[in-house]
Amino acid sequence: MVTLHEQHKEHSCNVGTKLLYEDERVRVWMLDLDPGEAMPWHVHHHDYTFVVSESGTVRCEFESGTFELQKDQPVGYAEFRKRDEPHRLINIGDGHYQNVVVELKRSC
Repeated sequence: MVTLHEQHKEHSCNVGTKLLYEDERVRVWMLDLDPGEAMPWHVHHHDYTFVVSESGTVRCEFESGTFELQKDQPVGYAEFRKRDEPHRLINIGDGHYQNVVVELKRSC
């Protein structure tokens, strides 16, 4: 039997669908998902913040088999997260979902 971890050993470092900006301190991504669309399995190597720019319902599936439902977070909702285990985001809603991810590459 193949475990979820064995199935997804290679993880992307692309944590969004489009890289918007990068310098020595931050990397800024746009993440766009149409209904039913999923991000590839990826991992955050840095602490990060995401800001919702188009609300929707997404499911964050972690490689461990756990998941987190993010439902109807208002536009502008922001959350800081520590670097984490490999995961992917799936748009399970009826509309487009978008957020901006800011990876903090190093302290000031």
